[in-house]
Amino acid sequence: MKGKIIVEIRDKRYPILLDLNKASQGKLNLTTIIDFQSRAVIKIFIYQEQQATLIGELEVKNLPHEKAGEPIIYLLGEFDGKSELSFKVILKGRTYTQTSISIKKYTTEKKRALIFIPAAVIVGFLGIFLLLKETDFLRKTPAPAFEKPTASDPLTISKKEPRKSYESKERVKKEKTISSKKVTDREKKLSEPAEAIVREKEKIEPSRVISYKEEVKEPDVKELAEQKEKEIETAVLAEQAKEDTERYEKEYIQPQWTFEKEVVYFEPRRAVLIPEAKQELDRILISLNKIPDSNVTISGHCALFGTEQGRYILSVIRAQRVYNYLRQCGWNPEKKPRIEGLGGKQSVTEDTDMQRLNRRVEINIEQQ
Repeated sequence: MKGKIIVEIRDKRYPILLDLNKASQGKLNLTTIIDFQSRAVIKIFIYQEQQATLIGELEVKNLPHEKAGEPIIYLLGEFDGKSELSFKVILKGRTYTQTSISIKKYTTEKKRALIFIPAAVIVGFLGIFLLLKETDFLRKTPAPAFEKPTASDPLTISKKEPRKSYESKERVKKEKTISSKKVTDREKKLSEPAEAIVREKEKIEPSRVISYKEEVKEPDVKELAEQKEKEIETAVLAEQAKEDTERYEKEYIQPQWTFEKEVVYFEPRRAVLIPEAKQELDRILISLNKIPDSNVTISGHCALFGTEQGRYILSVIRAQRVYNYLRQCGWNPEKKPRIEGLGGKQSVTEDTDMQRLNRRVEINIEQQ
């Protein structure tokens, strides 16, 4: 089966998710497009012969109310190599929704067309054969015999009647002569000895002798040159198509990036790391040491109390404390991380009783 699976969200096409030439798996990293987006519809297309056909949709409802670009949504796809597709949406580490789609009907239509075309050709040849047979039958059908006009019927006697009578007599006389000649030839042949008849039957006419000696045909130089030219042209086109494919993949297919977000929490109006936060940072440090070339952003946040200037200063101190602790524990990144304080600009909730969720530092890890 030839084709590819691509997805679209709000008229935005993403890279190829699955290759239908074989059993395959794919993963796409998606996110929200507008602030506080509550739902998203993922359209799934099958791309065959330069034509995209919609085969299904995945609706993701009740998304967390966050700024555009958060949260990170993972779309996983799998093809069994025959006709079944399965898709799964993962949000914050758990399966949000999943579905299966069969693409059998998108492949059987061509097979049916391939069956109907030979059948139509056979029916057409059969119709032509019957038509020719019918025409030949009508041609060989003898003309109906008419009664000979009599002298008593004045309407059927014409001026040329004596000439017709003379012609018919001549024809009858000629047929009798031919018939008598055939009978004479037959009697003469029957009177010959049996051995002569056998020799006559075994005699092979020179015109009917079939020669099985194959003619040796010398190769045509012009045909060989044309054939060689076609082979060279085919090789050049194949090489050009390969270069075009590589250039397309390099220019238009963006590299796949994965995103991870870790969070540690703080006490009210303080920037001191509590024991739970240190344990969480020790766990995060193991992952950071495995990917030293990743892009890391450490952003501090505050509860929605006090002034915005005070929230900003406290969020910066919290982010710096997290960075200093990771460095003290042996973290040595190849790329300098980005440290920022956002105050209360990107709060998780506005509920007064849930402000503990806003007292946090987020560590965003981006890797290829």
